[in-house]
Amino acid sequence: MGFAKDTRVTMADGSWRYIEHIAIGDRIMGDGKILVVTNILLGRDATLLQIQVKSASPIKLSPNSVVMTSTGVKQACEVGCGDALQCEDGRFAIVQEVEAIKHDDIVYHLGFDQKGLHFANGIAVGSFEMVQEFRVLRSDTEQPPAKRLPDGLA
Repeated sequence: MGFAKDTRVTMADGSWRYIEHIAIGDRIMGDGKILVVTNILLGRDATLLQIQVKSASPIKLSPNSVVMTSTGVKQACEVGCGDALQCEDGRFAIVQEVEAIKHDDIVYHLGFDQKGLHFANGIAVGSFEMVQEFRVLRSDTEQPPAKRLPDGLA
């Protein structure tokens, strides 16, 4: 799970840096707060989703990464054309295209001193902690398939 190395992350001072150049201790602009990088997780994904919104650079991220939409947090794989993603300036931009792209390279995900959203290519995305929490919530709400009882025991 994570983001392509050419993803631009908004720093606390308003500048941006490619995610591959972020270091432990860097201060990142969060949604209403400053986040301090405490962990940088590296992985490898063969396929990423490229999400294009109007008037912004496309963002390339793993399908299980989370983004903030106008209806709440969603995994990237649940985002479709017509959804609205929260932007750095507070507005919501309409998704114009979602495309699976071959990647087969390192992906980066940031962990912070507190749970929160940060901005990648100007889009509000979830921290590593948010992705993990989202997975737990999903697994807690999924019901196991009903087991068929043998005849006469129902």
